Amino acid sequence: MGKELHRGQRFERLQKEYGPYWLIRDRATDVYYVSWYDDETRQTRRRTLRTSSGVEAEKIAEQLEKNGITGDPKAFLDKKPMTLTGEVLDHYKKVRVPKIRSGDAAISAIENYLRPALGNMPVAVLRKRDISNFQDRLIQEGHKIGYVSRISSTLRAALNLAVDDEEIPAAPIVPEIRGDAEIEAEELRGRELTILEVAKLFDAISDIHMLNYSIAEINTAARPEAVLELVAEQIDWQYKLIELNPPGRIQTKKFRPIMRISATWTPWL
Repeated sequence: MGKELHRGQRFERLQKEYGPYWLIRDRATDVYYVSWYDDETRQTRRRTLRTSSGVEAEKIAEQLEKNGITGDPKAFLDKKPMTLTGEVLDHYKKVRVPKIRSGDAAISAIENYLRPALGNMPVAVLRKRDISNFQDRLIQEGHKIGYVSRISSTLRAALNLAVDDEEIPAAPIVPEIRGDAEIEAEELRGRELTILEVAKLFDAISDIHMLNYSIAEINTAARPEAVLELVAEQIDWQYKLIELNPPGRIQTKKFRPIMRISATWTPWL
């Protein structure tokens, strides 16, 4: 990484920029600072990072850029790292829950089960056995394994998000309490419609867009977003295939496959 002298001989500037910021190092103390140009005062300002490690300084600067921080970063730099599991749950509730369809269920899991049982426990001492004991207590209280598994998935997602956002250095394993047999034995969320019921459903729809959507759902069993985001470029008429994951979109765990286009769906496409 190239360097240049900054403010005479005392500071040296690292040339890589992080949004509006760049790093400088105090030659006398080896302490790193983040520096930026203040439009209001028309001056270059700096704020200490309280570290003499170049690697750590770069990580802090990357976090400033990642979080879209501008101006004086003092409030962000003074923010204390998360220590309690409750803080991790709050972070997940604020950052991720508003963006997911199952947000209400996640809030219920946090407020009714996870926070009362684990919220005051430091993440650093939280262990897999603590989580297993928590799961066992819920089952002993009469909750079904599938329900306890969904509560556990909220905790797992919250811990993983905190690690990804570098709010905590590491997270304990949240065990999946369902085995293959339990997963296979879980009841469907409602029964399957009969062919006659599907026909009656279509007959009852008066809006052409809703009918188009419903036929797409019946022929793909895809998630609503996958159907609503479809564009013509995802269709391969030569081989009668449709790629539910559009070009340029990163494939996720909720896999969007390439499917054959059924004869029923063809005229609607």
